[in-house]
Amino acid sequence: MWTLTLALFGTLTACDDTDEVFYSCQVTLSELTPTEVLPGETVVLTGKPMSSAADSALWIGGSSAQVTDVTRADCEACDSCKTTQGCVTCGEDCDACYLDCLSCVETLSFVAPDLTAGQYNLQLFNLHGVSESALMLTLGESPTDTGDTASDSGS
Repeated sequence: MWTLTLALFGTLTACDDTDEVFYSCQVTLSELTPTEVLPGETVVLTGKPMSSAADSALWIGGSSAQVTDVTRADCEACDSCKTTQGCVTCGEDCDACYLDCLSCVETLSFVAPDLTAGQYNLQLFNLHGVSESALMLTLGESPTDTGDTASDSGS
């Protein structure tokens, strides 16, 4: 028993010489298009900083939404400037890169979850941090499929 305890302690306290840097910053969500959808429809969310679809989790009213894509357009000059200026952390103000970063647009596409009709708050978790969004998504009621294939063509 004593040997097992020492082995477990050694495993838990063992460390290597690598240092991992994790940044935590506020993710800002600025626009939602469209703002009113039916469950299953695709919505595009604009904000910063975005990472990838694989490391993004979007919660809508306590339910997860399927993230389908993340894009970053016209961000090369901004990224290059921030690297040159040493502005690598999210929360760091990088005045020198302000103009280079104006054209950078980051979006995340997702599928609206199947929830009851109503307004829902969004919260995005990604590699950079978490959002505290004031954006609201309005979900309409899904149409009910009755299976009726009759037309109203006046027969």
